[in-house]
Amino acid sequence: PLSCITYGISVPSGLFVPSIICGAAYGRIVGMLMVHVFDSEEELEVDEGTYALLGAASFLAGAMRMTVSLCVILLELTNNLKLLPLVMLVLLIAKVVGDGFNKAIYDIHIELKDLPFLEEQPERFLRHMIALDAASQNLVDLRRRESLRRIKEVFTETSHNAFPVYSTASNGTVIFIGLILRSSIFAMLRSTYSSPIASTLQRAGNDADDMEAIAELRRPFIRGHGSNDGVGATMVASNELFRKLSDDELDTIVDLKPYCNTSPYIVPFNLSLSKTYLLFRGMGLRHLCVIKESSQRLVGIITRKDLDEETLRKRLSSSYS
Repeated sequence: PLSCITYGISVPSGLFVPSIICGAAYGRIVGMLMVHVFDSEEELEVDEGTYALLGAASFLAGAMRMTVSLCVILLELTNNLKLLPLVMLVLLIAKVVGDGFNKAIYDIHIELKDLPFLEEQPERFLRHMIALDAASQNLVDLRRRESLRRIKEVFTETSHNAFPVYSTASNGTVIFIGLILRSSIFAMLRSTYSSPIASTLQRAGNDADDMEAIAELRRPFIRGHGSNDGVGATMVASNELFRKLSDDELDTIVDLKPYCNTSPYIVPFNLSLSKTYLLFRGMGLRHLCVIKESSQRLVGIITRKDLDEETLRKRLSSSYS
């Protein structure tokens, strides 16, 4: 009962040992019952410990759906290879029966926490979809030279973690430069307004002194001061920072290009979603840009939540309806 209460909260507890104890308990109860029933037959030797081991194996396999690793662990505990066939049989039966009712307890907990966990292989229905079908197209973009007032509006009105940055060429063509993270902008502003090199942001940053100053501004972010901050924490901290800025400071124009990821991973909009899924998961990406090959225009960004199975099934069904 205690494990049912403590599981899932922020305390150092788990389900492995409680599952072993519960499974061994009911297994030993069955073993005692068998001893009581067949006690009159002297030739039949019933070992209650074997029943306890098999009960623990069945409980673990039914709850966690692990087979090979559990078999190795339990045999290491007993150091008795003669039990290998029985343990394997019990593990397989428990897993098959459990799969017939629900998912493993860890998979259920992932769904309850709404964590965007990606399986190793994509679902088969992803073959009928392209990258654009999964991409989020409600993008909030920034210009290369942007005012702090505009950045404040974006930070306040959206919860996006990355923003595409554009630049306008001399002929009026809009060029996609790259992506900039919310935490990167916050680290830049925090370092700038707490250091004597704030004027660097207002220059182009072409000479050696400016590039060295920009590198100094980026160093806190590169070390991880803000890269692990959640969006909520960054929003609160950035709101506090913007409150301290005057109207004149909010009109300051900053050059975002030195802080952008100018070479993000990019896929064409018509790439198979199965290949997109494998690329995203295999490279451990956080954002994947989707572009139109003809115009090199950014049409969407794929995040981990966009590749959630339930979300993709809804989009597939709506596209056919």
